[in-house]
Amino acid sequence: MRIVQYSPVYLPYLSGTSRVVHSHARILHEAGHAVSVCAPQKELIKEKGIGSVRALSLASVGNASWSFLPSSVFPCDVIQLHYPFFWGAGSALRSLASGDARALAVYYHFDHAVSGILRGTAAQWYERKMLPALLDRASIIMVSSREYAEHSRNADLLARVSGKTHIVPIGIEPERFPKSFMSVSDLCRRFPQIRPPFALFVGKMDRAHYFKGVNVLLDAWRIAKINGFQLVLAGEGDLRTQYQRIALRHGLGNRAAFIGRVSDKELMSLYRACAVFVFPSVNAAEAFGIVALEASSCGASIIASDLPGIRAAVGDASVVWVPPGDSGALASAMRKTLCAEDGINGHGRHPSLRDFSPTVSYERMKEALLLAYGKIGI
Repeated sequence: MRIVQYSPVYLPYLSGTSRVVHSHARILHEAGHAVSVCAPQKELIKEKGIGSVRALSLASVGNASWSFLPSSVFPCDVIQLHYPFFWGAGSALRSLASGDARALAVYYHFDHAVSGILRGTAAQWYERKMLPALLDRASIIMVSSREYAEHSRNADLLARVSGKTHIVPIGIEPERFPKSFMSVSDLCRRFPQIRPPFALFVGKMDRAHYFKGVNVLLDAWRIAKINGFQLVLAGEGDLRTQYQRIALRHGLGNRAAFIGRVSDKELMSLYRACAVFVFPSVNAAEAFGIVALEASSCGASIIASDLPGIRAAVGDASVVWVPPGDSGALASAMRKTLCAEDGINGHGRHPSLRDFSPTVSYERMKEALLLAYGKIGI
């Protein structure tokens, strides 16, 4: 089949969605399909065997782009729309109605997090109009976990099409795991601002990902006042400077280190070296938490917001759950975890947590995705 992955974001823009798009494109290509990725970005990665086409975009606000599929991707057998995609969903439906595409697949990533009087109202209006039509006309619908679908803001709509809904969990591409991890001393040489032992946060720091809860984490770190530990924050975005100012106002000084964008080897080594990984997202726009899965796979203990979907990523083993947005509860959890004499061993890894195979999550995603595509029936 000729398949178009239509998404609001793609690599090299780093996000959970862009990584999922890349994995799906790769899996489908390796299964013998002709795959292209279409996204409204100026820069798209080029990869052998997978096409990349820039979508036409009239306007955008954050990652919400008024986008159109270009004629060069047609005709195609399947458009896989990665939702939410404001306003690209309309283009996918028009392509289906015109016969340019034979079938529609929808991957429902998460509930949209567009806020504000004007933008939020426009997004709600668009979703009320478009989402029922998308779900009705899609041959298959995919979600990362049953739990998230059942707790989604659009749970009623998703339940209505449960007969064609498939659970396709998120996985990590095995090649992202290094053959050998960097030592703590190597990490300190690479990032001189790091002072072990440290708690770790990883995530985008832009307006589209405000729900990552960095402000809550910084407030919690201020409240916790944990002597001898540093908070390391890895990630980039247009809110990074704002978060750094908040850290200064909290008097955190070198107790909070912003290290920017990191490579896969550096990232996996940071997970391996941290005393605890903190995942403080504040609402259901966080549907899965691929970084939590990455951290767990590298053997890190985790403190995470108790949100639907995240449990599906890491389960309950070695995870301390806290109420979303509650900086006091997060501070208490970090204090108890980091100060417990028997909670963390000397290598910053929980002694009861087994090492996960780097191929397990990816193989589960691959099997589920190909099974779902087998139900399209064209």
